[in-house]
Amino acid sequence: MTEKRYQGHRFEHERVLPSTSVTHVRCDRVEFRNCNVGGFVKRAEEMVRISHVRGTACRARRCAAAQSIIEDCVVDGLRAEGAPLFIWNSVFRRVSVRGRVTGLAVRLGPKVDPYWVDALRDEYAKADDWAVDIRGAEFDDVSLEGVPGERILRGPDDAILERAQAAKLARKDSMDPELGEAVAAARALVAGPFDAIVLPAWRASKRAAERQGRLSRWADAGWVPLDVSDGREGGGG
Repeated sequence: MTEKRYQGHRFEHERVLPSTSVTHVRCDRVEFRNCNVGGFVKRAEEMVRISHVRGTACRARRCAAAQSIIEDCVVDGLRAEGAPLFIWNSVFRRVSVRGRVTGLAVRLGPKVDPYWVDALRDEYAKADDWAVDIRGAEFDDVSLEGVPGERILRGPDDAILERAQAAKLARKDSMDPELGEAVAAARALVAGPFDAIVLPAWRASKRAAERQGRLSRWADAGWVPLDVSDGREGGGG
C-alpha cells in the first residue's frame, strides 16, 4: 500500500470517526490543533484502527483519542501543548516510542466502565505480544496507566507497580506529596483490567532527578520494583 506523507502540515479541527481506519501514513514535523480520533462509543466493534503510522517531531494542541486500536506505529518525538494529549480506553500493539515525548496521558476512563474493562482485556488477550516499547523515549510529564505494564518494554529506571502492591497502596492518601502519583496509579490498577502499570522515568524533565529519587524511595519501601525489565524481545520501526 502506498504511504501518505505529510511534512510541515497543520491540521485543525480534524476528526477520525469511529469504525474507520487510518493506515500507512507518515507525518514529519506536523502540527495537530483541536483534532480528535474516535469517540466514546458503546461497542468494541466501533473502535478506530490505526496501523503503520509514523510521526516524527510532531506537535499536538488540545487533541485527544479514544477507543482506538493502535498497532505497528512509531512515535519519534511528540510535544503536547496547552493540555496533555489524552488517549482513552485504547489498545496498543507493537508501538515504539522514542525521542522526547511530553504531555502524554494514556488512561482508562475518564470514568472506568466495566464494559471497557472487559473489552480491553479481551482485545489484549487476542495476541501475546508487546504493546509499547519505551526504551528509547525521553519522557516529561507522561502517564501510561491505560497500557498493561506487563506488556511494556521498559528500561531499568522505569518503575512498575504490580497488582500485589496496589491494593494496600490504593488506600493511602492521594494528596500525599510523596505518594500521590503512586496512589493514583494504584487506584487505576485496582479498578482496571491489567496486572501492572509502568511509572516511566521522566528523563527529559527538569524534575528528572527529583522524580527518580521518589521512584527509588518507593522501591525501597517495597511499593514498586525497579530494574525489572521483562525480557521480552521487540521494538522496531
